[in-house]
Amino acid sequence: MNQVEKAGSKVRIWGHRGCSRYMPENTIPAFLACAKLPGITGIEFDVHLSKDGELVVIHDETLERTTLETGAVGDYRLEELRRIPLRIKEEDRAVGRFLSEDYHIPSLRELFDAMAPFCREKGLLLNIELKTSVVRYPGIEQKTFDCVKEYGLEQYIVYSSFLPDSVRIMKEIDPKVKTGMLADALADCIRMGDEIGADAYHPDITKLEGWEGVKGNGKEIRAWNCQEPLYNTPRPDVPHDYLATQAQGVTDIIVNSPEEYLLPV
Repeated sequence: MNQVEKAGSKVRIWGHRGCSRYMPENTIPAFLACAKLPGITGIEFDVHLSKDGELVVIHDETLERTTLETGAVGDYRLEELRRIPLRIKEEDRAVGRFLSEDYHIPSLRELFDAMAPFCREKGLLLNIELKTSVVRYPGIEQKTFDCVKEYGLEQYIVYSSFLPDSVRIMKEIDPKVKTGMLADALADCIRMGDEIGADAYHPDITKLEGWEGVKGNGKEIRAWNCQEPLYNTPRPDVPHDYLATQAQGVTDIIVNSPEEYLLPV
């Protein structure tokens, strides 16, 4: 069985925060490594607002898990965030891995500068998760849409959020945008997503109960696997039966190690 067949021949593969199992997540090198994989469908990443109102790419609302600083992302200006050292494993630090200036918290503009060629040349999709369910950043939806439009990347973008209001606002800004409703359970994705007209459901891959209700509605199920380790966040690596997942209606999987499913050239 080859690597693509491991995930099911019809299941599309997305990188979760880039290649985030073996590289620092949500960094430009992790995104580039993912974008270069043959057969990759897209990359999922997270967007917050800095203190000075700039769009920044980082997962957590606070800094301590992935950097050597503490405090809220929204308490720092963009240039301050870019200078914060990332949390690098000691074995990598000892040999100088991941210490170059390329490994920093990037702005959304930096990400688009790096990814736009892959979008236009190979159709790479970008799933922007609006991180609004804990901190309600005012105006982040419009700012993100405007940045996408500035780069002319509208056709390559999916907007998702755990906050239904953010998904709804994106549809109000432009009904043509593609959106995904995030929730732990697929049943909650369906309930909230159908209320606001989301285009796809983004559940935890272990919580697919209710998938039969999606049959025939034409919506994609992009399931994320939270059971894989991240670079600096140890987790038990729980094997998953992706062929069974495909049988449950999953069309796409979002994984930390896309390189294990899509071998580089």
